Amino acid sequence: NYHLSEPAIVLCDVMTNSTEGVDVTIGPEYQLTFAGDVGRKVEAGMDYADVMTGPLPHEYRLQVRRKGKEGLLDRKIKAITFERARRLLRAADVEAARAAARGKGNFGYIAIDAMDAESADSFADQVFAECFGKDGLVVDVRYNYGGRTADRLIDILCGNRHERILWSGSDREGYLLDRYSRPVIADLPVVVLANERSQSNAEEFAHAMQTLKRAKVVGVETSGEVIATIDVNLFDYGVVRRPHIGSFLPDGSDMEGKGAKPDVEVDLTPADIAAGRDPQLAAALDVLAAEIANRQSPPPLKFAPGRTK
Repeated sequence: NYHLSEPAIVLCDVMTNSTEGVDVTIGPEYQLTFAGDVGRKVEAGMDYADVMTGPLPHEYRLQVRRKGKEGLLDRKIKAITFERARRLLRAADVEAARAAARGKGNFGYIAIDAMDAESADSFADQVFAECFGKDGLVVDVRYNYGGRTADRLIDILCGNRHERILWSGSDREGYLLDRYSRPVIADLPVVVLANERSQSNAEEFAHAMQTLKRAKVVGVETSGEVIATIDVNLFDYGVVRRPHIGSFLPDGSDMEGKGAKPDVEVDLTPADIAAGRDPQLAAALDVLAAEIANRQSPPPLKFAPGRTK
């Protein structure tokens, strides 16, 4: 990330892990005065992408100057793909959201970008780090394009327990995980984040959390695109997609064209994104804190006569 300041490009930040394996001593305090392999000087109006985009694998040799310092330094950076850059930026966003959750309280945060097997497995793994020992959880399905594994997440979040477990020498209850084929956090307060880019199976997940009264949804209405489709081959070797599965709420309402409406509606504007603000996440954390504060404690355990913990 950078901005042009005569006569140099000033680096604003560097993506974590984006320059591994090469000289990484380039940071926000650096000014890029020469770019690329051809020694082109940074000039007003130049196309930075034209200088720094090329075939892979490739290392770029740069000359940089530290802000307020004299003399040029030679540095090297390794080019990465746009896909890897997007993944690194997404990972940084998730870590920032987790930091915000921890700053608000003893909360966990898990982002699910798709409803596929890999994401469902990742969700189950993250439950241990982001849920156990925490007071609440935010599940973020914004920009989730869907799939078919929402029920695996619902199973983890809503799995029923038939008894309560108290460990010897502890005042805190906890279930025997080896009784389950997956972790279960049915007693943990949860808030779901969704937006207009939550689609298909992600919308079904948001609807389910409301229908089952398991969690409140914060954000904006989802896209209302839940019909499943299949490929139909044409004689000219073309392909069309044909709807073949419709999804309906328990009361018979069609989910198609009717997105999941949030319990707390909060918009996220381009100005918010440019300024690094996330009012939707902030609202979700406020809702979660209120849910925890208003939560009723279960009835006390009643020990058999003559028995103590």
